[in-house]
Amino acid sequence: MAPSLDFEKGSYILKSLAQSLSFLDDSIEVHPIGYNDIVLRTQRIKSFSPAIYNVIFHRVYSLSFRRGLRHVRLFSERYSFVKYVLKNFDCLLLSVTALSYPGVVELAKHLFPLILWDIDSPNIPYVVYSQYLSNSRCLLLCYSKGGCELWTKHGLDAIFFPLACDTNLFYPIRESKKMIDILFTGRYLRDREEGYKTYLYPLIKRFRRSVVIIGSGWTADLNVKDAKIIPGMQYTLLNNFHNMAKVCINIHRDNSRRCHTALNLRTFEILGSGQMLISDRVLGIDELFDVGKEVIVCDNGKEFLDHVEGYLSDEEARKRVAEAGYNKIIQAHTIMHRAKQLQEIIERNFHLKIS
Repeated sequence: MAPSLDFEKGSYILKSLAQSLSFLDDSIEVHPIGYNDIVLRTQRIKSFSPAIYNVIFHRVYSLSFRRGLRHVRLFSERYSFVKYVLKNFDCLLLSVTALSYPGVVELAKHLFPLILWDIDSPNIPYVVYSQYLSNSRCLLLCYSKGGCELWTKHGLDAIFFPLACDTNLFYPIRESKKMIDILFTGRYLRDREEGYKTYLYPLIKRFRRSVVIIGSGWTADLNVKDAKIIPGMQYTLLNNFHNMAKVCINIHRDNSRRCHTALNLRTFEILGSGQMLISDRVLGIDELFDVGKEVIVCDNGKEFLDHVEGYLSDEEARKRVAEAGYNKIIQAHTIMHRAKQLQEIIERNFHLKIS
């Protein structure tokens, strides 16, 4: 099984899932490589050492993206990618957005076993992806019940498979000092503007520099100029910042709030870090978490402001909510829980026995 590390956002969770699955059965061999890695292995120039070769070709990849040559490059690599995968792997675990790569589409046409995890509903091109999957040998997972319903409307069955926390990456740091009052982590996205206007901008207007935002793309947004902005960083560093915050906030993509149980990774990461979470309301969030006890959920900007202000001044209340949320993650929403679920799904759908 070869999880991808470079297929779109949230790719680390694919690696975490595959590695956890391998812990359940040591006969599963996991190769944590991505699309670019596979393509590089199919192209050999003898005069270059592997180290120099990888550096040069990764830079070429970067330039091709910037200069609009992406589609030409992808189609030229399609057959070498497919040939390598068919020779070396039994199955690929990918984000469903990997279907933007012609090589992955070609694998689906070859009836190669693919496990595709949709972690982006409802913000994906269902019409395009469904035509690739209609006659394929793919196992389709979806992180939200609303997303499963959307796939059904396009003629495909998806298995509800929520996101989770990798507790090797996100965990409580008990000795961490609370140096941040309010923390939001996430890059600027246009399809979150409704949420920004409702929840984030009023928060910054009231608390100003007490609000810390970690993520890329914020420099052009004048509405956040009074907050403290930290450029985007490796996800492996985020746990430290979560643990330094008194209150962590979460704002989902605007369409996701209306998509049943479409909870983003940030929900599980913050709670898995053992920190208090105040979030906008996603339809069906109460089916995964005890709202008001494990996570504080708000329906409007005034509630959001009032809750943040109240919990900032009540350390004991923050601790109670944070502990309850963390306990729920440990009981039901770790990546190992998902690996065990996937083990059962694979045995049932691919008729493979994983002991």
